[in-house]
Amino acid sequence: EIHLQQFLLVSDEFMMACHGRHPRVCWLILAVAWNQCCRWPNRAVLSIGIPVSFTTVRQGRLCISKTSRVFRRVSSKVARFAQESPPFSVPKPFGPLFESRPKGGGDSTVIWLHCGGGNGAFSLYTVGADFRKSLPNTSFLFPTGTMRLPFPRWVAFAYNEVNAVLENTSALLDFGDLDFAEDSIKYVHALIDYEVSRGIPPERIFLAGFSNGGAIALAAGLSSPARLGAILGLSTFFLGTVPVRKHSIPVHLYHGDADTIVPLAWANHTQETLADAGVPTRLQIYPGMWHSRCEAENRDIATVIQGLLRS
Repeated sequence: EIHLQQFLLVSDEFMMACHGRHPRVCWLILAVAWNQCCRWPNRAVLSIGIPVSFTTVRQGRLCISKTSRVFRRVSSKVARFAQESPPFSVPKPFGPLFESRPKGGGDSTVIWLHCGGGNGAFSLYTVGADFRKSLPNTSFLFPTGTMRLPFPRWVAFAYNEVNAVLENTSALLDFGDLDFAEDSIKYVHALIDYEVSRGIPPERIFLAGFSNGGAIALAAGLSSPARLGAILGLSTFFLGTVPVRKHSIPVHLYHGDADTIVPLAWANHTQETLADAGVPTRLQIYPGMWHSRCEAENRDIATVIQGLLRS
């Protein structure tokens, strides 16, 4: 399990350092790295013949020991923004939590859940950089999903479930109790409580998630006893039935009409399901965008959060 955590974090950084060049060669190198990572308990290999030290990933923190100059370059951002001794203890079997906080701790928080196969480190690189200027006083928490094969994720929405929903979109209503979902929801609720204990009002806390992470962001936000600022679902879907709520929490959905991984029909079904249950829901569609994010979407998300923070 520790080896898998190391490999996933290092592989994301390595692929980013390669800037997408020669992907087949990169994946071959990573295959060798995985083999070496399994053989050497606390080491990984960035490229053939270049060993890189990597300490174990403990609950709630990423400890980076002495590294080669290559690894130091690609991991500097993670090292800079990951807290050395965060007070929050990440429950098993979830991966490391990454926090990006402005000076003074910030006056609001976004908890961002990555997609299936992603991790908090990659979200820190991408999402954290995208919103740092537009939301300068907002803290970002980037947790990592369950570290269980085949990849980190928040809910076990897999091949059988996908095939069932592709045949009948309404089948989304039947999958509210899949594996990992309950533990993931409890974890997100604990993160919300943690931010409240730091002095952040619940209405200034926002849940966001992409794809698999968005499904849990929706479930956790709608079941939270706290009245959050909003739930932001990107290229995602809602599973199961809408829980009984004490508060009305606005939901903003963002989806590309060219998405073949999570079809637009799933987003339309999600909007209808939530609206029928009395949840104020808005769906923004981006022409030509597939299962990804875009600049227009980033601007829309920042505008929504900025507006809610001013209200």
